[in-house]
Amino acid sequence: MTEIEIKAHVTDPDITEQTIRSLAEFSRESRKRDVYWVCNSGSPVKIRIREENDCITVTYKRKEIRDSIEINDEQEFAVSDRRAFETLITDLGFSISSEKEKITRSFCYKTGDGPTVTIELSLVAGLGWFIELEILAESPGEQEISRDRNILRELLGRCGIPREAIEPRFYTEMLGEVSGS
Repeated sequence: MTEIEIKAHVTDPDITEQTIRSLAEFSRESRKRDVYWVCNSGSPVKIRIREENDCITVTYKRKEIRDSIEINDEQEFAVSDRRAFETLITDLGFSISSEKEKITRSFCYKTGDGPTVTIELSLVAGLGWFIELEILAESPGEQEISRDRNILRELLGRCGIPREAIEPRFYTEMLGEVSGS
């Protein structure tokens, strides 16, 4: 699955949430606790273990940023025994690189005959408020990615967020800058 995503800083979360609620349907609120693992051998492989609503999900992403839009090839699966999985990846040479926690309100936006957009308004511990807009696509071509990029930018504006607020860095990069690592 490919996720096409844009995220931006939010200065007034209350007004932003009101605007989102006028455009999209509320889905759920959740607390996401992420632990990021990197391979000590120098491999670019990174693994995220997410705890959300009593579920443990492992995600591996091939990340790319094009024109301030994330385009990620994402592989994801659930694990029933976190401790056993962490032992496995530790034995394979992985170690914890960073952790992130965010409280998220999720919304669903229908684009008519186009793709469905997930909108998340999140408070990221140590970083502040963000809006994320995401479209999931199965093996999209350049034309579909370009269309989706335009949909996301237009919807971001409809949510009252200026383009200057777009954040091209990954959360892990920002958290590393804040912690000095």
